Amino acid sequence: DDVKRVFYKHPRAMTGTDTKLFDTAAEQTIPPYYVPNPNTYGGMARYIKRYGIGMLGLEEGIRRITSLPAATIGLRDRGEIAGGKTADIVVMTPHLVCEKATDDEPRQYPGGFDWVLVNGVFALADGKHTLSRSGKMLRHGSASG
Repeated sequence: DDVKRVFYKHPRAMTGTDTKLFDTAAEQTIPPYYVPNPNTYGGMARYIKRYGIGMLGLEEGIRRITSLPAATIGLRDRGEIAGGKTADIVVMTPHLVCEKATDDEPRQYPGGFDWVLVNGVFALADGKHTLSRSGKMLRHGSASG
């Protein structure tokens, strides 16, 4: 945690996750047996709570996971809420954001997130997954809409 605090204090530090989406029943049923890492479900909630709200302040913490990385890697239509931009929007209740995943049971979605639009389509509506499949791979420097 101390190393992460030093990293996130740098003004160009950004964060992201390298996970894929699983449902709450995901597990490997053939050797090697495993369930997903807790970061798969709660990594971004942990960042927002500990560093985004707790250390950097909410506005700066959110900038580090939205407009800063979009600008850095050249995603011209992402990272800001503005006309002509792709609607990737998260509506959350900051004081309720929490990680629920544990090492024993990682397949628990975080709390505090109410609505999520991905490419202008609801992926989470009133706290419930829509199974919209609206996400897509983004490439460096391309208009990603």
